[in-house]
Amino acid sequence: YKNLNSVNCNRMGYEYVIDPTPAGDVSYCIMPDGTKCLAMDFNTGACGMDHNYCAKMGYETVTGEGELRCRLENGSVEWMTNLVKADVTLEGGVFVEEEFTPRCGDGQCFPGLETHENCPHDCYDIPVIASSTSSTVSSTSSSMTSTSSSMTSTTGEEGRTPTTMMESKPAEPEKKTSPLFIIAGVLALVVVVYIFLRNKE
Repeated sequence: YKNLNSVNCNRMGYEYVIDPTPAGDVSYCIMPDGTKCLAMDFNTGACGMDHNYCAKMGYETVTGEGELRCRLENGSVEWMTNLVKADVTLEGGVFVEEEFTPRCGDGQCFPGLETHENCPHDCYDIPVIASSTSSTVSSTSSSMTSTSSSMTSTTGEEGRTPTTMMESKPAEPEKKTSPLFIIAGVLALVVVVYIFLRNKE
């Protein structure tokens, strides 16, 4: 594969240059009229719109999704770089894919070859730190352990036999004196008094 920014610039016959800077290499595309654009901006339409392939071929230029696209006469929309590669009338004739070593500062971040650490100019996103995930897992595990301990404590309270509670007994019904027993008692008392009085006479 080849740097898409350089493909669009070189195949159109423009000058593709790379300037080294303290932050990394910066690539530019210079048009015949002297217009100088960042190669990445030329590829996305942020600069040099009148000089891109779509404009030169009379196609409508479609922007908004990164790399420029061209709306062809039949209404279909194609990526500009694909059209530039396929057009054998452009500089270099038949396009031949070739491998290359990406240059930091060319405006593109190539997965597996460039990272935020070795090329922050092209790779803007900082990778997710693995320890953050580990911390989340640890926190979840700790929460689960705490929940488990709480459940064990509750079970222990329920299973313990109370030592201060006394077993309650049903109240015994109140005993009532029978009327017949009272009458018999009175009669016995009368008999005793009568015998006592007789003996006294």
